Amino acid sequence: MKEMLYVLPHDYHNNFPLNFWELCESIYLGFGIKIRKVNYSGNTYELVPILGLTYIGILDGNDERIILKIDIIICFRSLIFIEGNHISEEDLTQKVKKWDMLAQSEHIHFKEAWKFITEDLVQEEYLMYRQISNSDSARYESLWGPRVHGETSKMKLLVHMAHLN
Repeated sequence: MKEMLYVLPHDYHNNFPLNFWELCESIYLGFGIKIRKVNYSGNTYELVPILGLTYIGILDGNDERIILKIDIIICFRSLIFIEGNHISEEDLTQKVKKWDMLAQSEHIHFKEAWKFITEDLVQEEYLMYRQISNSDSARYESLWGPRVHGETSKMKLLVHMAHLN
């Protein structure tokens, strides 16, 4: 904490604890990452992914869209959960097109987002993408992939979603 205060102008020192708490809360709600004190002298903190996901493989490198990708991953896990553990390709397409975060972003377009969702997240096993059985035409749906099942639980996601409200 002292190191953080050192780099701030002196005018901000009195409000820093409140601002730091609000920052921690925003990171928790937005990205599912908790900032936790490691020691009680108040000098060391760690970032803990509360939803259990590691993001290894999908967020490596110097990609400037990492925050947007984390948002997409969290939104998809939540969306699939809310929709009854699976979502049709048609519904998914409509929801992705409606997302303000994609429409307003200058860093990622629908085509890129769709590739990230249907290829990258499937390859990294965040999502399973399969044909719906007994459908007249070839229709597909998305489900949680094995990686999500291994790294988090529906209860953790439900608790996180409750904090959003």
